[in-house]
Amino acid sequence: RSSAARRRRYNPSASLETIHWGRNYLYRSHLETTEDRLEVVVKQFRNQGWLKRLKRRWLGSKAARSFHNARALDAAGVPTADAVLLIESKRSDGPSLFVTRHLEGVIEARYLLRAANRHLEKERFPDIDVDAFFDALGHTVNRMHLAGIFHRDLSIGNVLLPAEILGLPMGEAR
Repeated sequence: RSSAARRRRYNPSASLETIHWGRNYLYRSHLETTEDRLEVVVKQFRNQGWLKRLKRRWLGSKAARSFHNARALDAAGVPTADAVLLIESKRSDGPSLFVTRHLEGVIEARYLLRAANRHLEKERFPDIDVDAFFDALGHTVNRMHLAGIFHRDLSIGNVLLPAEILGLPMGEAR
């Protein structure tokens, strides 16, 4: 494919679904390979502002750090989406993209925890034991730390829960 065709593939306007649109863009797309057509999630980091461009020059792009961190999590046995691709603009103010395999039937932990904060977890997630979730999360974070991985952005939006844990049919997880 031409470079213009590749750029269009990773343009958010060509996405199958927008997952999050804010400081960063997350969207679902397809990645054509010689063997298969993968469903992927693209996280596009914008590098706007002089401080972000300078940080990118010193530390590498956020996409590159995300890609390498996902590989480190996988190597440590911590469940994470498969890192598939890293795309970086040559321009310091250009976007960088981190591409992972799409995980069907997951939700962000934020939805469970927000429901629990309002004492609605039994109503909205009747098949999940919130205490057991926290135990599992604690064990996972401990495994990360024992592997020398310290997640600087471990937030409720960066923890994904499989639908089967939540007692939801696969199609209802989003």
